[in-house]
This record gives sequence, C-alpha cells and structure tokens, in this order.
Amino acid sequence: MKKAISIMVVMFLLTFTVFAAYYDVGAGLTYDSFSFVEKVKVEGETTETKMPHDALGVNIAGTYWFTDTLGVEASFDFAKGDVINMSLDTLSIKASSQLIGPSVAVKYLVLKSPVFVNVKAGAGYYFYNSTNKVTRTSGGTTVEETSKMKGNGFGMLVGAEMLHPVTNSLAIKANAGYKLFTNIKNLKDQDDNELTDATISMNGLKLGFGVIYSF
Repeated sequence: MKKAISIMVVMFLLTFTVFAAYYDVGAGLTYDSFSFVEKVKVEGETTETKMPHDALGVNIAGTYWFTDTLGVEASFDFAKGDVINMSLDTLSIKASSQLIGPSVAVKYLVLKSPVFVNVKAGAGYYFYNSTNKVTRTSGGTTVEETSKMKGNGFGMLVGAEMLHPVTNSLAIKANAGYKLFTNIKNLKDQDDNELTDATISMNGLKLGFGVIYSF
C-alpha cells in the first residue's frame, strides 16, 4: 500500500511539474457594435425599438493556465457610446449608453505557430446605464431635460484571440468575439422606479487590441 501511494505521489508531482500552471495579464482597447433592441410591453402589446450603435472601451483581463492549452480567464469590460446624437436649429437630442462588468471564460489554445491562437467561451454579469438629454431653444430661452435609466443582467461571449510574441514574456494581442443572450433587466429610471415591462438586448460584435504579459 505504501509503495502504491509513493508511486501515485511521484506521478502527481511529475504531472504537476510538466503541466505547471502560469499566469498572464493583459489590457487593451475595445470596439463594440451593439444591436440595442428595447422591448416595452404596454397593455399586453410589446413594442420593439432598434437603435444599433458603436461603443469604445477598455478591457483588463487575467488568465490562469492549468496546462499549456487550457486556461480560465477573468476579465473586466467598460464600453461607452452614443445611441443618438442629433442636432437641429431649435432641438438637440443626445442619448448615450454605458456597459460595464466582469466576466469569466474558458480558453483553449488551438495553434502555437506561426502565432498563438486560442478560442474561448464564457459568461458575464453586466451593469447598464443610459442618459438621454433633450435641449430645446425657443425665443432665446433654452430648456434642457435629462432622463436616466439603469439595469443589469447576464450575457455570454464566444470569441478567438491571436497573440504575437514580442519577447518571452510580452505579446501583442488581437481578439474578436460576439456577445449573445445579453439581456438587461431590472431596469429603473432616475427616480429609482422599476420599469417592470421593459428589457434591453445588448448583443453584438466585439473587437479588441492590446498587450499581454506572462509570468
């Protein structure tokens, strides 16, 4: 029994040595193309408003690699963009949205040469904020009305990432992905009143560019 246990311990140590875990951390800029579909139910009927828009943001991520090919990534995203930005002689309308939140994904390395390529799939929990500002000018008098809305919800992300090593520890990364099933619920207005009959979908393409440092 003792001999069998000793062999198992040695095999475990050898396995741990061969598949020693390592970390990498990275940061970069992101571009999001949101579908932005708002659904509101009024008296049993649902109206749908589509306002696709672009957003720029930042991403901070860290990956724990269990083996040379399998890892888990934890990341934090922030993206903000204009939904509407319209200005006429006496009327100005500007609406902006912001999406921020953490996510976790499983990563798998599929290619090591000539560049490193991995694929990933995961989920995140996002916090949404929007600000609508309407400015009217009449007879030399300007009136400004501002309304806000906030909410949160889960979403999923699938994508791929390409790494080009610069040194043994530093690499340039470029990634592409798609947010799906990102439904923002628990919506509230600026007075903290619940909007129980409204949901917002924030699916769309996500691109990124940055650097990664391994240690």
